[in-house]
Amino acid sequence: ARVSAQKDSISAQVIETTKTINEVYTRLSMMSGKTIVASDIEKPQNNVRQEMINLIDSLGVKLNDRKQQIGSLKNRLSKMKTENSALSAQIATLEKTVNDLNTIINNQEQTITVLRGEVNQLKSENIQLTEQKQQLAEQKQLVTKERDQLTQEKYTVYVAIGSKDEFEKKGMIEKRGKVLFFGGVWQPTGLFKKEDYRTIDYRQVQTFEVPKDFKIVTKHDASLLEVVSTNGKTSTIKVKDPDAFWAISKYLIIVED
Repeated sequence: ARVSAQKDSISAQVIETTKTINEVYTRLSMMSGKTIVASDIEKPQNNVRQEMINLIDSLGVKLNDRKQQIGSLKNRLSKMKTENSALSAQIATLEKTVNDLNTIINNQEQTITVLRGEVNQLKSENIQLTEQKQQLAEQKQLVTKERDQLTQEKYTVYVAIGSKDEFEKKGMIEKRGKVLFFGGVWQPTGLFKKEDYRTIDYRQVQTFEVPKDFKIVTKHDASLLEVVSTNGKTSTIKVKDPDAFWAISKYLIIVED
C-alpha cells in the first residue's frame, strides 16, 4: 500500500510538472511566435524572460527530486519482488508504471533543456532589439538635428542698416556707373562679413528701425515694406510678406538716403 501510495504521489507530481511545462511553452510562444513591430521594441521583456528562467530552474530542481524518488521506489519494488513472490504480478505492474513515469521525467528533462535554449535565444534576440532601438533613436536624433539645422538656415537672414560712408569703408557697397565724381548707383560688392550684419530669424523679426529717409541697396522689393511709424529722424518699417521679401536675397543692406 505504501509503495502504491508513493507511486500515486509521484504520478500526481509528474502531471503537475507537465502542466507547468505546458505553461512555459505557452508563454514562450506568446513571446517568440508573434511578429515584432515597432511598438514591441519599446516593451522590455527582461522581467518576463527572467520569470520563465526562474520557472524552468524550479522545474529542474523538482524533476531531479522526483528522479531520486523513483530510484528509491524501484529499489523497494525490486526488494519486495524478492521477498514476496505472491505479489510478483502486482509488483510487475507497479514496476511498469514506475518505468513509464521515469521515461516521462527523462522526456521532461529534455524538454527543459530545449526550453532553456529557446529562452536564451529570446535573450539574444532581445539584445539585438535593444541595439536596434538604440540605433533607431540615434538615427531619429540625427535626422531631427539635421531637419532643425536646415529649417534654421532657411529662415536665417542678415540685415545691415547704416550710412553709405560706413559701408563703403567696410567694402560692403560701392558706387557703380559713375562718371568722374558724378552719377552712379550704390550696389553691394558681394563681400560678406558676418560681424557687419545683424543675424535674425525672419519668422520672428519682421520690423526694423531705419533712418527716416532710407534706401535699399540690395535688390529686395521695397513695395513689400511698409512704414508703420515715424519718430524724429527714424522710422519703423515692417515686412508685409516675409517669404516673398527674403526670397530675393538673404542679405539686406539699408542706408540713409
